[in-house]
Amino acid sequence: MVIGLVTGAVMYYLVAVASTVRVPENFMFSPLALALTALVGAGAVVIAWRWPIVGLSAGILIVLVVVVMAAMRFSWSSAPSDWLDPLNTIPYGAVTAYPVIVGAVMVMVAVLQLLTNRR
Repeated sequence: MVIGLVTGAVMYYLVAVASTVRVPENFMFSPLALALTALVGAGAVVIAWRWPIVGLSAGILIVLVVVVMAAMRFSWSSAPSDWLDPLNTIPYGAVTAYPVIVGAVMVMVAVLQLLTNRR
């Protein structure tokens, strides 16, 4: 359970940073951010499939962090230089919806793995 919470915190931060990476060129969606988000998402699926209890607790933690960030209306800055600041990245990542998608995927993959192991 503790490993799942630590994994959830790390995965949340990774997906929040990956989704806010800036590229100096004028892209509407940063290709680097999309590629990094896909890598973090793939890692989330692997973790949740291989260790379903860890994935389940990590996914639940990620979704809860997003709910708390939305409920408390944390402020953030969208300045290009602020994407590595943890106090800015966590609330900014919560409003991008990437962390909640990764958390929901981790929960669903873990549940599917746990259901298939029961048979």
